[in-house]
Amino acid sequence: MVGVIDYGIEQDSDLIKALKKLGAEFIISNEEFQITKCSKIILPDTEDINHAVKNLHISNLFNYLRVYKKPALGIASGLKILCEFAGEENKACLGVFPLSTSKPVDVQFSPGTLYSLKFRDTYIPPLMKDIPPDTKFYFTRLFDFPCNIYATSCIKEIDSICAIVEKENFTAVHFSPEKSGDYGLTLLNNFINNI
Repeated sequence: MVGVIDYGIEQDSDLIKALKKLGAEFIISNEEFQITKCSKIILPDTEDINHAVKNLHISNLFNYLRVYKKPALGIASGLKILCEFAGEENKACLGVFPLSTSKPVDVQFSPGTLYSLKFRDTYIPPLMKDIPPDTKFYFTRLFDFPCNIYATSCIKEIDSICAIVEKENFTAVHFSPEKSGDYGLTLLNNFINNI
């Protein structure tokens, strides 16, 4: 069972539609009791980081998620929530990744831009199993997130910005797999069934 952390996700969001299309068994919840029963969790994208972090505190999930030991996937803003600090929002977050994000400088970006990934060294993240290396992913938003020791890939077209990070049981992606077509669904399926 996959737990989708509910800090304001819409029931008809693209992520929920994608999980249904994959036939995934999942719940949407902000209750610690229900989340502890899940075998893995997803921190979805959100328009409002401040509201999301506040909801994590109110629901007592903030501290629980910081020490979570099962597989976890952060998507787009979910990546920000897993970091130490979201600079654009001036918000302290979970700190799983001891990194900060900020507003991108000198980058022309429109929501929905497709970017491909450039992997570091020869390591291919488990999320990318059966996905061609030239696949382009849908970026709902772009934030300055420099490549770092946790980065497994960067954006090929803007190689200074990280696309995927991994640390222990946590993985986070800068893009929105649920909006990235069939290979985005493959990525989500890899998380659900192969990690």
